Amino acid sequence: MVSVRGEIDLATEAELDAVISAALQRSPHIVLDLADMGFMDSAGLRSIIKAKLAIPQGGSLEVRDAPDQARKVFQIAGLTDILAG
Repeated sequence: MVSVRGEIDLATEAELDAVISAALQRSPHIVLDLADMGFMDSAGLRSIIKAKLAIPQGGSLEVRDAPDQARKVFQIAGLTDILAG
């Protein structure tokens, strides 16, 4: 599980990418917990799309507890399949 706190934006995108990459080295199944995320811009969406594309065959990416703002962004981007609940 990767828990995101604060903002996912251009300033934090590389850090999130590195954390997700490290998590993928341990497991092909990634859960992003966004309960403590305050804001996400297009750079954050890009980071999550890169994570989805990096998931190996048979793996999974699931996003949990996405705030309403993030849910709307996922819906517009056609990524609602990765949202839990």
